Amino acid sequence: MVAVAVCDALEKVTGRKPGIKWVNDIFLDGRKVCGILTEAGGVTSDGRVPFAVLGIGVNLYKPEEDFPEELRAIAGAALREQVSDAKNRLAAEILNGVMQYYRQWDQAKYVDRYRENSIVIGKEVEVLLPEGNRKAKVLTVDNDCHLLVQYESGEKAVLSSGEISIRLQEEET
Repeated sequence: MVAVAVCDALEKVTGRKPGIKWVNDIFLDGRKVCGILTEAGGVTSDGRVPFAVLGIGVNLYKPEEDFPEELRAIAGAALREQVSDAKNRLAAEILNGVMQYYRQWDQAKYVDRYRENSIVIGKEVEVLLPEGNRKAKVLTVDNDCHLLVQYESGEKAVLSSGEISIRLQEEET
């Protein structure tokens, strides 16, 4: 839900279409511009989450000295140049989007948008597992935002948490 709200907000503020790398990293032009951490507090009998603590970090601008060498190939910035009041507009759009999805609690609305924004569906990825990494093709994201993959062996799996790695080509815009 939060990843979709961030994508919506970034698109409104930047005019460019961001994508989601499962679970909740946001990319623009093949580079990570946002990471999201979420800690939820239980679930009520009607499926609602009574509270959630969100950490949303957005690289709005490229650092003056550039990104550190080890991040230059993967890190990006949402905006290419200073834009008046962009930080406040982005924060407001993110908060409004999160609250809109939360109040509606229509999972189908944000799950469909999540799939539309996914940059991994149909792609080859590496699933990072404690027992070793495995190559897989991403089949889809299910209605609970689990990642459905098919390993090279043909075995299918449903991932509810974890990390994947994907090679992205930077797109010209």
